Amino acid sequence: MSSPPAGAGRPGGVDLRADHHAPSMFSGGSGTVDQNVRAAEDAGLARLVVVDRVTGGTDWLAAHRAVVRRAAARTDLVVSRGLETAILDTAGELELPADLTGVDFLAVTEHGFPLRAGPSAAVDVRMLLATGVLDPTQALELLVNASVRALHRAAEWAQPVLARPFGLLAEVGINEDLLTGDLLRELAEGCLATGSAVAINERWRCPSVRVAATLAAAGVPLVAGSGARHPDGIGRWDYVREIAAVLAGAPAS
Repeated sequence: MSSPPAGAGRPGGVDLRADHHAPSMFSGGSGTVDQNVRAAEDAGLARLVVVDRVTGGTDWLAAHRAVVRRAAARTDLVVSRGLETAILDTAGELELPADLTGVDFLAVTEHGFPLRAGPSAAVDVRMLLATGVLDPTQALELLVNASVRALHRAAEWAQPVLARPFGLLAEVGINEDLLTGDLLRELAEGCLATGSAVAINERWRCPSVRVAATLAAAGVPLVAGSGARHPDGIGRWDYVREIAAVLAGAPAS
C-alpha cells in the first residue's frame, strides 16, 4: 500500500483524506464510479478506492477494470481498484472470481460467520451457541483463525485489507469482550505477516476502539473506509474520526 500523506489529515495515524471502501453501482452502490470520484473530490479526499463485491460467478470484471481506469485518468485523485471478497470457511477460502487482473486491493470481509462447513447465517450461529454445539470462545478462535488464513490467501493476489472485522459479533450474540489479548495478537501478527491493513468502517461502525487501539499499537496500519452506498457518504467521517481521535490521544501499549 502506498503511504498516505503525513499531516493534519492523519489523526491517530488514520488518513482521513483517503476512503478505502467506496462501492459503486457494480455491486449495490447507488453511484457510478464517476459519481463516486466526484463525491470524493467534493469531500476533499486525495485517494479513493473503488471496492465492489464479487462472487465466484461475477461477470463484469473487465468492464469494472475499464471504468475505474478511465475515471482515474480524469482526476487528480489517486483512484485505485478494489474488490470485496467474503471469507467462506475456517480454512480461509475466499469467494473470488477467476479474473483478478488489475486489482489493487482485496477487501476481506465476513458476509457470513465462517465455520468449517462454510459461511453461516447469524440465526444459525445463534442456534449453535444456544444449544451448546458451539461456545463463544471457540467461535472467536475460529473467526480469527479464518481471518488470518484468508489474509494470506488474499495476499497472493493483491494488497489485503481486513474490512469491518468482528462486525458480525453483535448479530450472532457474541460479546466482543470475550476477544482475548492472545486472539487480538494473533490477528495483528497475521496482518503484519501479510502486509494487510485494517479498515475502520463508517457504515458498520467497526472495529471497536479497543480492537483498533490494540492493532494500531502492534503496528498494523489502519485505514478509513466509508462503505457508503450513496456518493454523498464518501469521505464523510463520524465514527472513523472518533476512533482516530481516540487513537491520537491514547498512550501506546
